[in-house]
Amino acid sequence: MAHNQNAGAAHGGIDQQIAPHIDPEWSDAFITELRLSAAGGQAIGAALAEAESHVAASGMSAQAAFGDPRAYAQALDLPPTLDQSPKAMAGTLWPILVQLAGLWLTLAAAHGLGAGQPARFGVGLAILIAVIATMPWTGTWFLRLACERPVWGVSVWCAAFLAVVLPEALIPLHWAMPSALVAPAG
Repeated sequence: MAHNQNAGAAHGGIDQQIAPHIDPEWSDAFITELRLSAAGGQAIGAALAEAESHVAASGMSAQAAFGDPRAYAQALDLPPTLDQSPKAMAGTLWPILVQLAGLWLTLAAAHGLGAGQPARFGVGLAILIAVIATMPWTGTWFLRLACERPVWGVSVWCAAFLAVVLPEALIPLHWAMPSALVAPAG
């Protein structure tokens, strides 16, 4: 497939600056697959520049030269960057989880203090904490699903949302703690 100059101009991404002879759809799929495999930006840029060099020198399209962009990206087997490992992701998410728990504790305590009742925590909070805590291990799977099958990605997101909201609304199981003790923790 010949490169369309108008498509590159309309696309306008950094990939078209690095690889103007490569079809934007091919480079998008190639870059997305490399990002999903946790390759670093420099390695992705180098791989794209190498593909551009080959395409420009040979006059072939990237599709003709390398085949399916996802398969080619997987065949490169670029090493993942350390900052995208599940351990690094957990290190990023744990502070968010602690902040979210603090916010939830504060709101529950404020409501309880205002009503003169104990602070109550439902099943939804436990499920939300579990969903966030598993994100370092499930995040890439979900992103891949959302990219490759958007309808399924939205369906999984909706199911996770409902798994947090519905039990909170429908299951009367709550844990109660004195609001005065919960307020300082939040």
